[in-house]
Amino acid sequence: MKSDKRNQQTEQLLIASFIDLIKEKNFNDIGVTDITRLAGVNRGTFYIHFSDKFDLLHKIERELLEKLQEALNSVIPTAIEQLKNDSFEILPYKLVIKTLNQIYNDRDIVAALLSSNGDPLFVNKLKDLFRKEIRVEFSQIKDSVFYDEVIPQDYIEEMILNNLMSIVIHWLTKEHPEQPEEVAKIILRYREVSPDELIRIKKEE
Repeated sequence: MKSDKRNQQTEQLLIASFIDLIKEKNFNDIGVTDITRLAGVNRGTFYIHFSDKFDLLHKIERELLEKLQEALNSVIPTAIEQLKNDSFEILPYKLVIKTLNQIYNDRDIVAALLSSNGDPLFVNKLKDLFRKEIRVEFSQIKDSVFYDEVIPQDYIEEMILNNLMSIVIHWLTKEHPEQPEEVAKIILRYREVSPDELIRIKKEE
């Protein structure tokens, strides 16, 4: 039992050291030696837990996506019930909002992965997770969902998810990010107004 706990602590130490390094330099420039030196363990210990730095990266991302998936699964029944009162197009926004607390809890890791030093593919993995859930939910009410006649469905999904991910990335990469509740208000407000309403220029008399 003590050995298992020690292994878990060592693994978390290696992960934390890896994240600290990504804040300072590009993933491609990070070596196993850099990680073990910062963690204060030898290379042999690293290879007990991970096959290489890519394995470490994939484990971090896999665990994050699993946490987000669990968060989504916990709110799906409520989301479906709310669709009886909400307009259907608000669902993508509410699904993302429901995961903000989980994202905030792991903000250091998520921000590092989404940064220019991290994994350029991670944002697409996040989008794919939300895209999958949105499609699952819409499939249950497909007879009531109507898409724009001009813009194809896949473009609509991409525009919505790009906008949402841009907000999340900006939020997490701020030095002092707002609480999830505040970001939820920003996202909903953004959805409710048109771009030309966000900025007004006072006309001279």
